[in-house]
Formats: sequence, structure tokens, C-alpha cells
Amino acid sequence: MRKILYVILGFFTVMIAAIFIGIVYLQSGMSSTKSLTITSIDLSLVDDGIYEGTYENGRFTTTIEVTIVDHMITELVVIDDVTFANPDVTRALFDQIITSQDIDIDIIAGSTITTKAYLKAIENALKGGL
Repeated sequence: MRKILYVILGFFTVMIAAIFIGIVYLQSGMSSTKSLTITSIDLSLVDDGIYEGTYENGRFTTTIEVTIVDHMITELVVIDDVTFANPDVTRALFDQIITSQDIDIDIIAGSTITTKAYLKAIENALKGGL
């Protein structure tokens, strides 16, 4: 009987530890990503080409490829996406960037942290074309 109790206790200990680790992982990078400053890039200074930019911070790590033609953003492609990505948010954000030709845009409500991670990766990509 005592052995069964120890097995059950051990199981619950492992489960609680796993839940704790999961919560820590899900929270990692949230506050620092939320407070990111996104700097607009003057596209007239960016040479034509395909540039890859990365933002790294826990589950908000992402890599995005930015295509510039005639000093305009013509395509944005996610190479490595954030954990728990929402394709609708990604599409809406990318459409907004291509329409405005700027990364200084309104954050998508309900996806502030993911949006900031994408924007920082795009900013980092565009800096590669300066």
C-alpha cells in the first residue's frame, strides 16, 4: 500500500513540475517582447533584394523573409514562426505592412506580443538592406 502511495505521490509531483515548467515557458519573453520599440525604416534607402530577419525571445522567436522591389515591400514570408501562431493575425499584419509600406503600424488587438515579434524581425531584415 505504501509503495502505491509513493508512486501516486511521485506521479503528481512530476505532473506539477511539468505544469510549472509549461507555465514558465509560455510566459517567457512576454514582458520584454511587449515593451519592444519598433523603429520605422526608410524604404528609399533599402536596396532591392530578399532579406531575412530574426527576433529571438522564448516562444516569440520568429524569422521572416522580406522582399524589396523598387524600394517597396512586395512580400513577407514566415520562415520560422512563433509558438502558437495565428495565421489570420499574420495575414492581417502582413497585408497592413504591404499596404502602408511601413512597419510603424497599429498593433493587432489581442496579439500585441506576437505582432511586436513579427515587426522586430521585419525591422531586423530591413536593416540588412541598408
